[in-house]
Amino acid sequence: MNQSNSYLPELISEWESLYKTKGELPSQEALLNALSEAANMGEDKEKWKGILLYFLALNRANKKEEDSFYYLLLEQAAVLWPEMTDIHTRLEKKSLNQLKGLLDGLTMPVLRETDNRTAKRNVVMEILEKAERYGQRVHEAIKGLPKEENSPSVQEVRTALVAVDEHLQLVKKQAQAYQDTLSGNFHTITVYEELKRSILQLNESRDSFDTILSKLQPFQERELSPLDQLERMVGLKDIKTRISQLYDFLTYQKSRLEMGFTKSSDLSLNMVLTGNPGTGKTTLARLLGKIYYELGILPKETIIEADRSKLVGAYVGQTEENVRNLVEEAIGGVLFIDEAYSLKRDGQQGSDYGQTVIDTLVSLMDSADYAGKFAVILAGYPDEMRQFLDSNPGLRSRFPQFNFMELPDYSMEEMKEIACRFAEDNGYFITPEAFPALEKKIEHEMVDQSFGNARSVKSIVTDAIFQKGSRQIADTGRSFIDYLLLQAEDFHESDTKEESNPPIEELMNLVGLESIKDEIKKLSAFVRVQQARRNEGKKVCPFSCMLFLPEILELGRQPSPSCILRFCVIAGC
Repeated sequence: MNQSNSYLPELISEWESLYKTKGELPSQEALLNALSEAANMGEDKEKWKGILLYFLALNRANKKEEDSFYYLLLEQAAVLWPEMTDIHTRLEKKSLNQLKGLLDGLTMPVLRETDNRTAKRNVVMEILEKAERYGQRVHEAIKGLPKEENSPSVQEVRTALVAVDEHLQLVKKQAQAYQDTLSGNFHTITVYEELKRSILQLNESRDSFDTILSKLQPFQERELSPLDQLERMVGLKDIKTRISQLYDFLTYQKSRLEMGFTKSSDLSLNMVLTGNPGTGKTTLARLLGKIYYELGILPKETIIEADRSKLVGAYVGQTEENVRNLVEEAIGGVLFIDEAYSLKRDGQQGSDYGQTVIDTLVSLMDSADYAGKFAVILAGYPDEMRQFLDSNPGLRSRFPQFNFMELPDYSMEEMKEIACRFAEDNGYFITPEAFPALEKKIEHEMVDQSFGNARSVKSIVTDAIFQKGSRQIADTGRSFIDYLLLQAEDFHESDTKEESNPPIEELMNLVGLESIKDEIKKLSAFVRVQQARRNEGKKVCPFSCMLFLPEILELGRQPSPSCILRFCVIAGC
């Protein structure tokens, strides 16, 4: 065994003991570190992997409702660590939960003795068809039950299903007998009564099964309230506080009205959300629509999303029609206009109908037919939105200052959390040793205001998944862990081509530009220091290498400044 990994079995045994005695789980970071090193844990490494996967599943269950990823981890843990009974107990719940709805619709039609012979034949044929169809369902369900002999839950469900199956067969037998009496010249009340009795027994066994199954579903997914959904978003501390205050105020106002107080003034539901790309403006707008609906402030949960392309028409009259149609769709709900500042372009020509959108929207918001019947939420970048609203006092007056919310950029730690959540939503874990490479990729993306925050982070993780899956490794050589973990190498740039000439040499070969060359040398030294600190896990200083480019652009020398940019990328700027 690798000496550096010799401590892992002892550590995992300690974790196992702590969980069994105190219910304490190791951190996800510690589990992923151990799982990354699990290949060198000796003869019992499969068992150790099973324990680690089991603990990862429990950590996931503690963070949210059980989902397919949770059960996938448990299933693999059961293969590697079959003697752990709790894993099988938890997997039983998945199998039993899948039986929910098995007997929905199992209600036999009413058979009346007063019906004519044709009507009776039709009813009996329907009874026979249902008995056959549900009998097949029940047989398959019994065969698919877990094999654990000592599980009270499984045995109870099995017993209930067997009872349903027996009564289905009895109904089928009695219905066939009754059908035979209708085909001959004789009829007996006894067969009719026995069929009715067998249907009654079937109904009782069906209800008993449903009751037992309902007790075996403690992890039913619950629908999160809009505030819970907001709370689960990464970061946005001040926004969460502001929305919570708004929620409490709207609840308070609703209670006053229910008590008979008169409405002193209408609270504007119109909002302006500002923030850079990927900060969550659209998500927040949707949650606000849900909050308005949940509190009964608006009668619909509808949120109509629009941008310039949906609003501005190509000819006279089309723009007004577009705006009116979207407003009518939004009645009772919310009209959300993303990148609203694009409606007011500097120096717009007479054929640009963006101003017409604004004028029409303001008019409809004030009209007797639409005023107060829908909310408008505008979103866009901070500076552009301020200029947009300042350019139109009539529009700004419809959006009170306290309804302005600016969503901040995410910090590096928040972006790492977003990356981890997104990876887990796609069935992966990002290992802690991959974080420096992830941070470096994020820093490369943060070159200007076009950086997409959460959107860019998710794109980076998607690229890492592609890098992992595109490597030429035979499927037979891959283990479950290879499909589970995103590691540092997955976040590295793939080498698609070789540089014909190192960019630094190309730069130094330029004539003149001595001051620029000196600056590049200093920058190169600084970058090497930062790389060394990053490799050692130490904090690095953010910096920009773009300040000198205008000077080179003005000089117009050849080769182009792209060589500088290529140098900066390769150097790690």
